Amino acid sequence: MDLSGELFSPTVRHFGPPPGMYPVEARGKPADDQTKNELREGIQIVHAELEASGTLAAKANPGAAG
Repeated sequence: MDLSGELFSPTVRHFGPPPGMYPVEARGKPADDQTKNELREGIQIVHAELEASGTLAAKANPGAAG
């Protein structure tokens, strides 16, 4: 099998769709500071709930769960 074509070239990296396939609007806009803070707060709440339930400890040290 000949893998010398561009599709299999190690120098060609394919991350996502080709340029121009989606309009710029479809990529979204950067989050503003308020949105970032709300996301951080939500992540902290979920993290605290997982810690309280012992889920994080069990995943960090699977041998101790048994």
